[in-house]
Amino acid sequence: MNADNQQERLCCYISGYVDGEGSFHVAIQKVAHVKFGYQILPEFHVSQSKDRPVVLELIKKLWQCGYIKENFRGKDNNLVFVVRNRKDLLSKVIPFFRNFPMLSTKQEDFKKICFNC
Repeated sequence: MNADNQQERLCCYISGYVDGEGSFHVAIQKVAHVKFGYQILPEFHVSQSKDRPVVLELIKKLWQCGYIKENFRGKDNNLVFVVRNRKDLLSKVIPFFRNFPMLSTKQEDFKKICFNC
């Protein structure tokens, strides 16, 4: 198997993984110091049990952006890979899912986040 084929398989795997464990999110925060009083914060998240961080590390390495943090909510004991930087979202995350679309309706959510890109 050549390197291009391996890379494509990895990207398809990541797309499928995100289809199950990822989310695209836009938060709106009230902030006094900005012009209209609100700040829009687009984010990409994907989670995994902290006992198995390898997929999150692969995504971070592939995209060369974002960070991995602990996410303790209730009984969950997960790690979360997060991309908040708009430049990285526009230049890495969005093009990735254009090239390797998810198969569920989560792809439609993705299109809404990036304005039908």
